[in-house]
Amino acid sequence: TGTNRHTASYISGEICDVIDSLESEKVVALVTDDASNMQAACQMVTCKFPHIATIGCAAHGLNLLLNDRMRLKTLEKVHQTSREVIKHVKRTHVVAATFQQKQESRDGKGSSTTLKLPSKTRWGGVTLSLQSLLRNKEALQETVILEDLKGNKSARQAVLDEDGFWKPLRSCLELVTPISSAITELESDKALLSDVPEVLHSIKTEVITKLATST
Repeated sequence: TGTNRHTASYISGEICDVIDSLESEKVVALVTDDASNMQAACQMVTCKFPHIATIGCAAHGLNLLLNDRMRLKTLEKVHQTSREVIKHVKRTHVVAATFQQKQESRDGKGSSTTLKLPSKTRWGGVTLSLQSLLRNKEALQETVILEDLKGNKSARQAVLDEDGFWKPLRSCLELVTPISSAITELESDKALLSDVPEVLHSIKTEVITKLATST
């Protein structure tokens, strides 16, 4: 029922039913996120099937890693300012209409990139959000310099500030892209458990390289 479907007991029962239907000896591992009810359910499953190993979801772990990274002051500031700029454009009718005109003038009708707000729970979307801003940089600047559209002063200043906003945004994007790309790869239906070590090594290598060359 809706009341008990999130309890550890209910979840473990559902998982055990699936394992039984597959023949338990054919199942060697169970992958879940780290929610408390899922962890408790895993313990119940392994009590019944001791040969089954329980493994945390790599994509979920990388989402948590990205969440922690975005709490760094420099990245958090970029994220907050980016959200402010996007909200200002999308939620102010006149600004949104003008911005769309600038987009179409530069990119052609139907070819422009929509500004995207990231999800509050899935941090992989922060990369798409920052990319959408960067791809619309010129259209945004052409929009905010118009005299009759100077409503949000801080958003306007950010869009026109190369050193204070756009350079940090590019640096932030370089640091989060390896993680968000890995999340997408590991969330794929074709992803294998054996892919995880290589993906994690790739993240480490890319981030170290970016940090070494960043200014």
